[in-house]
Amino acid sequence: RGQQSAGVYNYLWDGNNEAGVKVASGVYLYRMVAGNHVQTKRMILLK
Repeated sequence: RGQQSAGVYNYLWDGNNEAGVKVASGVYLYRMVAGNHVQTKRMILLK
C-alpha cells in the first residue's frame, strides 16, 4: 500500500484472508492500481 518508486515488484500472498484464516482452493481476484490505471486479474489457488 502507499506509493512506490517505478520498478519491478513481487508480492506474496500467504493464502490467508483478512482474518488470518486459510482460504479454500479456488479462483481469486486481485487488483493493481497505478495512478489512474487499474487492472484486475485472476489467480488460482490449488492446495
